[in-house]
Amino acid sequence: MTLSAEGIKGMLDEYEADYHTGMDTKAIAAEIHRLTSGYPVLVSYHPINLYYS
Repeated sequence: MTLSAEGIKGMLDEYEADYHTGMDTKAIAAEIHRLTSGYPVLVSYHPINLYYS
């Protein structure tokens, strides 16, 4: 599944509406599309559980 820059922008617009970050969704969508060739990857952050180290 590929996404156009406009499709990525739509998702960023929804995020911006919820969190009011002030990002330029059009510019960021264009950059994400350029870097991923329309195949953006979901990235999530999970802090390392220090109890196991």
